[in-house]
Amino acid sequence: MNSLTEKLPILMCNYIEFSNGVDKGKDCSFKSPALCIECPVKSSFFRGEEDSINNFSSIGHLTCLLLWSFIIIVGVLGLLGNIVVIKVFKRRDRRRTFELLLIVQASVDIFCCAMTVLVATTYMSNLENWDGRGAISMYLFYFTSNMMVFGRSLSVFITVLISITSFIKIFFPVRTQFWFTHVKTMLLCLSVLILALILSIPGFTSVYIDINPYLSEISSLKEFPHIIRVMPTLNNFWNGTLSSAHEIVDVWLPILLLFIFGVFSFWKARKLNGSFSEVSSSERRQARNVSMFLPVIIVFFICNVGPMANYLLVHLSNIQYREMNMILCLSIALNSSLKFPAYCIRGENFRRDSQITLFICFATIEKPNRDQGSNIRRVGTGVTETRF
Repeated sequence: MNSLTEKLPILMCNYIEFSNGVDKGKDCSFKSPALCIECPVKSSFFRGEEDSINNFSSIGHLTCLLLWSFIIIVGVLGLLGNIVVIKVFKRRDRRRTFELLLIVQASVDIFCCAMTVLVATTYMSNLENWDGRGAISMYLFYFTSNMMVFGRSLSVFITVLISITSFIKIFFPVRTQFWFTHVKTMLLCLSVLILALILSIPGFTSVYIDINPYLSEISSLKEFPHIIRVMPTLNNFWNGTLSSAHEIVDVWLPILLLFIFGVFSFWKARKLNGSFSEVSSSERRQARNVSMFLPVIIVFFICNVGPMANYLLVHLSNIQYREMNMILCLSIALNSSLKFPAYCIRGENFRRDSQITLFICFATIEKPNRDQGSNIRRVGTGVTETRF
């Protein structure tokens, strides 16, 4: 008898708990043993079978709920912090291309913060069975997961773009004022957006939501009226033929570029700061920009510890832990949220500017003394440019 085995996507496998004795992530119908479903990666809590997916009071469930609450807090704070970043830079009359890129990055990070909160919420909704694991909940999880991946890719690419432009500007300070005009900078941002959209196509086109045809036949799917299924042709092309290229462009290449350009830019900035009186104002400004942006690169690498650990666990054990999925969302939320405090720590004037912006917005924060060195000078409703 020929076996009819359907391979389910990892998004669906997140929720499947195979019965005892079922090995290799495969379960078959008790009516027609030849009819089976298979997961490329099994999902589990850290405690394994001790924490059943339907035992909602187990340690695994409580851990995921705790991480979910952290994600909501970090995501909301990150959203507010990035709004302040945008307002601070928009209140300056003459925005340089570096500041323009930071505004674009903050806008993308607002999107990432919102998506991580939505992904974590829809994931927990299905995990905790808050709404019966219906079609809407499954679709929202599938859609927001892909949107989060798109936002994460776009945020990383913008960070790489800022790192590369900072590297070029600090080594060629005179020529770059013609190379990176506002129009050219926006075109570069548009190119990065197109690249991120292209890389997100596989996630949106290789799976779909469907009524569960195995509801009364396969025990591991009896809790799911609707399931996420794979489109075989497109999935084989995206995740088979182009899987290596996608992984290199979306994961490993940005890490390598950020490390190389970040190290060389910081080395050049330290060299310029060591001979501060001998360099031009343009070089000093670029050195300040590099020093300002360095914590963002450091935060990126720190926040990638969780995803890299999850990557290794999946490849070494062939098991995807549900707690690690929440840690993955939390790391993306942290990476998108920590730029505002990083700018405040490294930029004294940015810190003053943000205080003034908050004062203007809420009128409840004590207005800082602008005579103590702040470079902001309000003219009517506008604000002149300030340094970091």
